[in-house]
Amino acid sequence: STWGNIRFVVVMLCVLALVGSTLPPTVTERVFVPNQIVPSFSVLLTDNTTLEVDPTNTTVFPLIAFSWNSADPFTTAMVSDNSSISSFLLTSPTNTHYLISATVPNQTQSIIENLIAQMEILSFTDQQKKQFLDRVHVAAVATADIPELSDVLTQWKSPLLQLSCGGRDYARLDGKYGWSAWPDEIENGRLDILENCTFSSQHQGIYVLVGLECSKADALEQGQAVGVRGLVFAQNTPMLPISDQTDGVNLVVTSVTVSDAAQITQYIHNLKQPANITLGYSNILGEFASIDKLGRLQEIGWEKYATLQMLSWHAQWLNYLENLETKLAEPAMVIPVKTNAVMNFEHTNVVSMPPNREMMEYSALDLDVSIGCLGPQDRDCNVWDRCVTLTVQCGSTNPREHGHHNRHRKTTTLHFGNSSRLDEPGGGGDELGRWTTAFQRRVGHWVTDITPMMPLLFSSNGVCRFTATTDFDIWTITANLRFRKPLSGAVPFAVLNLKWPNQQINFDSSLYNVNRTLSFTVPNGTARVILRAVISGHGDCEFQPTSHHYVINGVHFNSSEIAFDQFMKAGSGYGCTEKVPIGAVPNEHGTWYFGRNGWCNGLDVQPLYWDVRSLLRLHFVSYQFSSFFFSFFISFSIFISFFIS
Repeated sequence: STWGNIRFVVVMLCVLALVGSTLPPTVTERVFVPNQIVPSFSVLLTDNTTLEVDPTNTTVFPLIAFSWNSADPFTTAMVSDNSSISSFLLTSPTNTHYLISATVPNQTQSIIENLIAQMEILSFTDQQKKQFLDRVHVAAVATADIPELSDVLTQWKSPLLQLSCGGRDYARLDGKYGWSAWPDEIENGRLDILENCTFSSQHQGIYVLVGLECSKADALEQGQAVGVRGLVFAQNTPMLPISDQTDGVNLVVTSVTVSDAAQITQYIHNLKQPANITLGYSNILGEFASIDKLGRLQEIGWEKYATLQMLSWHAQWLNYLENLETKLAEPAMVIPVKTNAVMNFEHTNVVSMPPNREMMEYSALDLDVSIGCLGPQDRDCNVWDRCVTLTVQCGSTNPREHGHHNRHRKTTTLHFGNSSRLDEPGGGGDELGRWTTAFQRRVGHWVTDITPMMPLLFSSNGVCRFTATTDFDIWTITANLRFRKPLSGAVPFAVLNLKWPNQQINFDSSLYNVNRTLSFTVPNGTARVILRAVISGHGDCEFQPTSHHYVINGVHFNSSEIAFDQFMKAGSGYGCTEKVPIGAVPNEHGTWYFGRNGWCNGLDVQPLYWDVRSLLRLHFVSYQFSSFFFSFFISFSIFISFFIS
């Protein structure tokens, strides 16, 4: 009957619904993480050609994808500011390709026009222009219409900074990071209007909206004087990050467009009192991703500094990694020390080492170290930079084991730091290497030459205890010893840690340099002597240039002669950006680009080496330290290594 058929259909639909609800989903969203091989895809370009992206064809790799969102003042400033564009043109490697798209079609042409205009100003030749533009691929479609790219950027979101007031959200652009304070990710406050460009005591502790008619310099000076929390400047579009030539301001500086400022002003006028505001953000389609030379997906870093150099710094980093992988492919005897070991303050393990005589068959020793996080992406890392050190203690060595004088093998570990200072790991007689983590990035990877430290690994029982230490937070470390270059010259057989009679660690007066002389005897059979120093000034000494001087038998050696930039560019605006080609991690979640004293965020503390082979008699060595300022802490470990042919 008809009703019977209806009942049958209803029952079958219910059964199907029940069965369907228990079936597993047939489609699972792909999760994109760094180091995945990208799928092949193609992009239609504005010149009616097609960019073919294929992981088996590396001719367009490395490839950096940049998606301009015209509603985001950050990326708009990147493509509008002349200094941003010119710096990008001057620092981009010649092998890197760029894929430029936009959230709105047909907006990308203005980027090319701005690039060409700056090329003219920089006096690029026609050949230079062509060589650069041949590597810039401009999408003819919106980012969302490039499925393989938009799938990644949907997961790798970017923040759109906003000022919320009166139930509306206004896009904002903060002042240059590191020059002004930045608000918390979500910060509530109150906002008033600056009438007649005049501040008063009632502005203390709140935000103040500053119109175009007011001088930015005067507003910054007066705002600091009365103690405002922050200033919100009205800017014409495109907005650019506000900064000036001062040493920086201790208040939040941000901007909104003139039209948005007018709406906020009207709201506050109607309210007749300061308005409640929230400085926050919303997540939007991501704006950055890259593919390295091997066709692997990579993150570019954090959006903290609105410059196209974000792209060129990342390009330099990709080239560094490619060169590093080439180096790691060279023949070596590799001894794994730690594999993704979790440093919760420290991690210690015991490693069985080759016989001493076998290690001495190699004339070079590298320390291959990666420092990462518990998760697969940068967002899984801790935001602060931390010092990391790797120390070793091996079993006792028979001083006659190799038939050579080895009584300098044993060293004394010194502890540096005290409760009143930034007490960080580093320094001492058992330190193999030292690093500084990147601000919330997980990609640090370095190979450091530690050849003079090989005798620290010698023992009578073939066992060494390795300890990786950091001062705060949880990081992971992978470390390998790489013995390379079959013996063809001198090899280190003994090492002496220099322990000064004056062990003062705080450089707070000229007394620091008093009584820093000692004597030692060169072991018999020595053919070469190396002075090695690992020196870094963190905390109080972070931005202070320093110089370190050693005198051996009347011959002077100093850090400025061999590593001027490593110490004397401390406090410079972009000192550590110059170290990206040698391993400094770019685009960190902090002021990574400032020059530091002997170190950079996301870089190994590079040892200083002096070859003092001509001084093979009784040695008198002294150390002197100089700086423009007093009162800070230096962490150092200093060794004399003895080589035998």
